[in-house]
Amino acid sequence: MIHLGFEPTAELILELLRFLKVPLYAYSSTHEVKTALFNRGEKTFYLVVTNNGKEEKSALIHLPRLENKGKFGVRDLLTGKKETLSSERTAHYTLNIPRKDGRVLEFRRLG
Repeated sequence: MIHLGFEPTAELILELLRFLKVPLYAYSSTHEVKTALFNRGEKTFYLVVTNNGKEEKSALIHLPRLENKGKFGVRDLLTGKKETLSSERTAHYTLNIPRKDGRVLEFRRLG
């Protein structure tokens, strides 16, 4: 536990984690949007995203764990919608989430 002596911001926490070399797997820079990334082997990942806010949000999700890993096929496990993402788009993924709702996405490495 670290006592900072002042109110931490998201940017400060991220820099502190980088300084301490704590690996970051998934996080959102959108207020009130939370993420968790799970993996199954080295080719399949599951991203859980929740919007705890009172309004719909277009969330920017950072996925450093998937950065520079090539193309990914992404499937929304609730709607079945599929898309293919380049390595650049995978690292900074954007999606819309209704208020007080969540999404579960499967990322499968192609090739």
